[in-house]
Amino acid sequence: MKAHIAGVLTSCSLMVSGDAFEEAAQFAQEHPALGVGLHLVLVCGKSVLPPSEIPHLAHMQGSFSAHPVTAGLRYFCSPTAKQELRREIDAQLATFLAANLPCSHVDSHFHMHMHPSVFDIVLEAAEGFGIKRLRLPNEEVSLHRRLSHRRPVDLLTAATFKLLYRRNVKHARERGFIFAERVYGLLQTSRLDEAYLCDLLHNLGGQTNEIYFHPDTATESGTSELQALLSSNVTETVARLGLRLTNYTELEAPPPALCRVEEEGRGQ
Repeated sequence: MKAHIAGVLTSCSLMVSGDAFEEAAQFAQEHPALGVGLHLVLVCGKSVLPPSEIPHLAHMQGSFSAHPVTAGLRYFCSPTAKQELRREIDAQLATFLAANLPCSHVDSHFHMHMHPSVFDIVLEAAEGFGIKRLRLPNEEVSLHRRLSHRRPVDLLTAATFKLLYRRNVKHARERGFIFAERVYGLLQTSRLDEAYLCDLLHNLGGQTNEIYFHPDTATESGTSELQALLSSNVTETVARLGLRLTNYTELEAPPPALCRVEEEGRGQ
């Protein structure tokens, strides 16, 4: 809330099974300039449907698996789990829209919507609710290493999400979904401080870019990311570079040049 009112935050995503859902929805209704998307929870969180209706997804306490890899294997191997996934995703979408909020886009906890067994289900479900925008994580490892002064990178995670992006971006385009050309934050999770952000703003790789944060006031990393969003240096950098702050609601279809940019990126 503070990052939007006093800082550069223009977009967020909301877990509808979170304890503060009603409070967050009320704030969003009072601040329509803030784009709010659905943060699907399919791992490490609570379900919307009773666990008796999705026994292959949730424990009896109503919690999903706390292990993304284990959950991903179950979603891949079990047709029954996939059927339950669709029902749970529909329930989360319906809960979001019942709060009288326009859904700016869809993303997910731990990016589980990028999983091959989940992605097409999410596309179909979102289409059914009239939602055609989503997050596709896509950032350059070489840029991250340069901006982080060659800090070690989890190359397995980076490679996995690059492969998932190449697979999923094709499906998203074919179905007419809209997404930011670049999405930054995965490789610098919990370390997006003011200095890194200012450097990143000078090196954005797309015509449309999302930079996602996890700000809070309870942890050192979260507080640092909140300070970055509130920084006058960041605000001045945005203005000096002529960048326009926006959100998913205002995105248009990616320009034709996007295809050429992606092909060039693959050759680097």
